[in-house]
Amino acid sequence: ERLHLFTQTTGKAPFDMIIVSKEKLFRVSIKSTWIEKQTETNSYIIQLRRIRPNKTKNQIYNFDNTKSDILAIYIKVLDKVCFIPTILIKTKGSLYLRETKSKFSTSNWVISEWEDVNKSLKYLEETGRAIRLETESVLKTDERKP
Repeated sequence: ERLHLFTQTTGKAPFDMIIVSKEKLFRVSIKSTWIEKQTETNSYIIQLRRIRPNKTKNQIYNFDNTKSDILAIYIKVLDKVCFIPTILIKTKGSLYLRETKSKFSTSNWVISEWEDVNKSLKYLEETGRAIRLETESVLKTDERKP
């Protein structure tokens, strides 16, 4: 399956990227973690909230799972990316990713279960979360005349 990626240029959109697949559109937010795995939780912590400095105080924006369809998370120390449907994310501040399941945690986001972007796209299509493109074919550039 060929995916088409589009990025924003202004930095003002509520998402970072758009994926187009099978004439359906998916909004993507991107997060990353550069920190080693935490020993006490055996997980990688991803900060979901954004902090923007202001003249008088910092403005904190909590994660809103309605503003995008997929959360793409890059884990630098593993050089891996996870693609999680945002509708499944119930927290607003931090997300904990693990390499294996934990019987002691209710938050079991296992990295290997979310590395395939097509799994997330399929989930979103099956649950009716995909945005259908209304145009006949935006992506058929070979049919355009110069």
